[in-house]
Amino acid sequence: MLQFAVQAADIGIWHWDLINNRVNWDARCGQLYGYRDDEALSYEGFLKRISPEDRQRVDDAVQGSLRERTDYMVEMRIMQADGSLRWVMGKGRGFYDGEGRPTSMSGIAMDITERKQTEESLRESEEKFSKAFQAAPSMFLISTLEGRYLDVNETLLSTLHYRRDEIVGSTVQELGIWGDPAERDRQIAILQQKGTIRNLELRLRDRYGRSIIGLVSTVLVTIRGQECLLTLTRDVTEQKKAEQERERWRLQLEAVLESINEGVIISDLEGRILTMNRAALGFHGLEAIRQARQTLLEYHGQFELLDTAGEPVPLEKWPLARALRKEQFVDYEMYVRRKGATHPRPFCYNGTVAHDREGKAMLAVLTMRDISAQKRAELEIVSLNRELAAKAAELEIKATHDALTGLWNHEEIIEILNHELARAERDGSCVSTIMADIDFFKQVNDTYGHMSGDEVLRQTAQKIRSNVRSYDFVGRYGGEEFLLILPECNRTCALSFAERIRSGVDRSLIRTQEADISITISLGVAHSCRDGRLDATTLIKISDAALYEAKRNGRNRVEAALQ
Repeated sequence: MLQFAVQAADIGIWHWDLINNRVNWDARCGQLYGYRDDEALSYEGFLKRISPEDRQRVDDAVQGSLRERTDYMVEMRIMQADGSLRWVMGKGRGFYDGEGRPTSMSGIAMDITERKQTEESLRESEEKFSKAFQAAPSMFLISTLEGRYLDVNETLLSTLHYRRDEIVGSTVQELGIWGDPAERDRQIAILQQKGTIRNLELRLRDRYGRSIIGLVSTVLVTIRGQECLLTLTRDVTEQKKAEQERERWRLQLEAVLESINEGVIISDLEGRILTMNRAALGFHGLEAIRQARQTLLEYHGQFELLDTAGEPVPLEKWPLARALRKEQFVDYEMYVRRKGATHPRPFCYNGTVAHDREGKAMLAVLTMRDISAQKRAELEIVSLNRELAAKAAELEIKATHDALTGLWNHEEIIEILNHELARAERDGSCVSTIMADIDFFKQVNDTYGHMSGDEVLRQTAQKIRSNVRSYDFVGRYGGEEFLLILPECNRTCALSFAERIRSGVDRSLIRTQEADISITISLGVAHSCRDGRLDATTLIKISDAALYEAKRNGRNRVEAALQ
C-alpha cells in the first residue's frame, strides 16, 4: 500500500519562463529529470533529456497546450546520466499576458517508472503463468522413509540442476539436497505425529551448493505396499529476496517521507489516516496521530482551515474531503491556523487517489507545501513594481520637461509641434505658434545674479501657462525664450492670446530674494492653416522673425508675421 502511496505523492514542480526561455525546478523534479542543482536549462535543453521516441509527442502536447490554452498531461521516458530510462508523467498549464500571449508555464512531474515496470512485469507474468501451468511449477519428489529417491519432476530437475538418472535411486546422504540433513529427520517425526506437513520453510542446495529456500508440504503415501513420502516443494527464494527488498524499500521510503519539507498525508478511502509525515504533523500543530486509523477531521479542534479570504473552510471542502471524493487537484491554496497561533500560514495542497493494478481506488494522498516565503516575495514584488512605476513616471517627466520651469523641454516641444501640425492637416484645422522672449534678461542676471534670473524664468513660465488654454502647449525653447503651440487657433486667436500674455507679464512684479523685479516680454506670432501649410522648422522661423520684429520695434509688444 505504501508503494502506491509514494507513487502518488512523488511529485516534482517546475516552471518555464517563456520570455527568457529558462526552466526552473524544485529538487525532486531535478532528480526525476536528472538535472544538477546548478544547471541552467532552456526548453530545448529539456527536450533533449526526453527519449527520442517520445520527444516529438511531448513537444506537440506542450505547444498544443499553449495554443489551445488548455492543460496537458503526457507520459514520457527521461534519459538518465547512467543511460537508463525513467518514466515520468508531466502535467502543465500555461499563463498568458493581457493580450493573450503565453508568458510562462508551470506544472508537476511524477515518477511513474515503478507503475510502468509493474505493468510490464504483469504482462510477462501472465505469459509465464501459462507456460508454468503446463510445466508443473512446483518441485515434486517421491522418496522412501529411509531417504532413497524414487521419482522427481522436471521442475525439480531444472531447479536443482540435476539429470533424472543422477537423482532417481540415489539417497539423501549421497546428494546432499537438504541444507541440513537433520531437518528431514524432524520432518519425518512431524509426519508420524500429524500425518502431514504444510508449508514448512526449509533450505535446499542445488548441485552447485547454492542455497534455495523452499516451502515444503509432505504427506505419507503407500506405493506398492511401501510407505513413502510425497513431497511438494515451492521455491520461494526470489519471493524472500523480494520481501526483504520491499521491507528495505519501505523503510527507505518512510525515511524519505520523514526527511522532506513537504507534508504528506495518506489515508484509506474512509478518511482514516495511515501515514502523516513529520512535516504534515508540524504544519497542523500536531505532535503525532494519537490513535491508529483516526480521521483527520477528528483533530478539527487542534487546527483551523481558512480560505484565501480568511473565512473558515467547511469540512466538505477540506483537501482530504475533496481527495476522498476522487477529485484531483493541484495548488489548492488554503491557510492553516494551529491551535493557539495568532496568524495562519498559507499552504498549497495537491490531492489525488492512488489505484491498484486493476484500477481500483485504494488510498487518498495529499501533499502540502508551505508558501509563506512565496507570499512574502509576492508582496515585495508588488511593492517593487509600484516603486518602479513611480520611478518610470519620474524619469519620463525628466526626459520630456525642463527641470527649471517644469515646461516641456526643447526636444519635446518640437516633437509636439510636428504631431499637432500632422493632426491639423488631417482634420483641416489651424495651428498657431508664439515665440516669446523676456526683454533685457541679461541685465537681470548681471544685476541680481543667476539665482534671481532663474526665479524670473520660473515665475514667467507660470504666468505664460496661466494665460493659455489647458490643451495648449508651452515649452522652454532655450535660455529666456518660450515656444507656445496653440491647436485649432488662427492668426486672430493667436494674437489675442499673445496680447493677454504680454499684458499679464507687464502688470506684475516678480519677487526674488534680491528684489522685486519688473520685466516685459516680446512675442512673435505665426500660423499654419489650410491656405498655407507650413512645416515645424518654417513655422518656428517665421515666429522667431516676428519676435525679432517686436524687439526691433521697441520690445514689450506683439508682432504677427505677414503670411
